[in-house]
Amino acid sequence: MSRMLSLTFHAWTRASTTLRADDSRRRLEQVVAMAALPPEELARAHRMLGGHFFRKGHYSRARNQLRSAIRLNPNCLESVLELARAWEEDPYGCDRTSAVYYRRATKLDANSAIAWACFGRACVRIQHDDLAKRAIRKAIQLAPADAVVLGIVVEALRESGRLKAALRIATRARFRNPKSKPIQELVERVRFEMVRVARRRSGSSANTGGSNVLPFVRVVGSDGRRRTVRLDDATQPAPMSIRLRRNG
Repeated sequence: MSRMLSLTFHAWTRASTTLRADDSRRRLEQVVAMAALPPEELARAHRMLGGHFFRKGHYSRARNQLRSAIRLNPNCLESVLELARAWEEDPYGCDRTSAVYYRRATKLDANSAIAWACFGRACVRIQHDDLAKRAIRKAIQLAPADAVVLGIVVEALRESGRLKAALRIATRARFRNPKSKPIQELVERVRFEMVRVARRRSGSSANTGGSNVLPFVRVVGSDGRRRTVRLDDATQPAPMSIRLRRNG
């Protein structure tokens, strides 16, 4: 028994210090299979393995590991948020299930602005507008000038067509934190989106004007990472796969 514990802790130590390596995944799988660690450490191992699968795009396997982590440590906010995100990011995921776990995260930590912002965005996607408004208001109250939180809030408002509200919130955040480049980019992104929508509604098209400058917009994902996506009218969209969602 002591030899098994020694091997388990050795594998756990090696895996926890080389998380992104392939041998780390194998060591983590050994650790969770032997289940010889204390519950909180074993939960962390499951969570780390879930994170590995998530980064590889294996969302179902990631969810399995994260559920195991939560069973061992039900009060771990990070595990619950990551499970919600594994439902949210999966092309075959479920927005409603994602919202349930984000709601659970807000109950675990009522002062987590990220949890409230993500819950608000999830509510927008399942068309629970009243809950979305309350969650977004709470997120802004907790972190009025946090670029990551505001990026999630702006995305939620953009998806619900509330661009004026998004601009008002982003502008107030810039006033609070005028040196923040990410917040300045958020303001510019919302303004660009408003211009783009206005042009589309007016029937104007960049195809008729022969514009030589093609604007871009930065999109902030649920993890806070920025991605550049072209949203100008002159772009011809490339073929894309359909994102199948289960909302019920």
